[in-house]
Amino acid sequence: MPDDLLRAKGKWSYKNLEPVAFYNEDPNTWIVSTEGQFKDKSLKEVIELAKQKANTIKVSIGVDTCPQFLVEDVELSSGAKFIKVPFQGGAPGVIAMLGGHIEIGGYYYNEYKSHVEAGKARVLGQAAAQRHPFLPNTPTFNEVLGVNHIIWSAWRYAAVPRGTLPERTKYLEEAILAALHDPDCIQEFDKLGCKVGMKYLDARQTAQEIERQYKVSRDFFSKTDRISK
Repeated sequence: MPDDLLRAKGKWSYKNLEPVAFYNEDPNTWIVSTEGQFKDKSLKEVIELAKQKANTIKVSIGVDTCPQFLVEDVELSSGAKFIKVPFQGGAPGVIAMLGGHIEIGGYYYNEYKSHVEAGKARVLGQAAAQRHPFLPNTPTFNEVLGVNHIIWSAWRYAAVPRGTLPERTKYLEEAILAALHDPDCIQEFDKLGCKVGMKYLDARQTAQEIERQYKVSRDFFSKTDRISK
């Protein structure tokens, strides 16, 4: 959605594609070092500190990517202010956090899964509508801030060019859903730190969810003056 709204410049749109099936979602997250100053702090306490002492807590971001939008959304919803430190990808930000160069790293669970399992990092919060199966004890930003719009995730689905023959689309839809229900497929995703099977959406349901997410993203980009209202 960010690419469509911010970079397409009218040359293409998500509507050029026809959804086939949803297969995976990973929320953006914030993580901290188990040896850093926030090792025992909750997400609520960290946000409160960023309100009391504005621009003192450094958070990794990617420029004009979901991690940056998440920080801005938290700021808008709480009044907190963070220092946004850009990195090229999630892994470098996590390494910088573990090295004590910044306080909060992030991105997706599968990018830092090994550090959590080794006891070096702790997940502080997740930007999802509900808690992810791999992070059942980690609160969502919505829970902590009492809102419902902070949802920044990698939302992955299969699609075909619009105008593809219906019977071909239907065949792909059934094939993908069958594969996602396969125990071996589920196990492989789990090993990577991803998850399939949280929900299974067919083509129609996937299209409905895309429309909902598009509206949420558009409202945020309008509110932050990235696009016209």
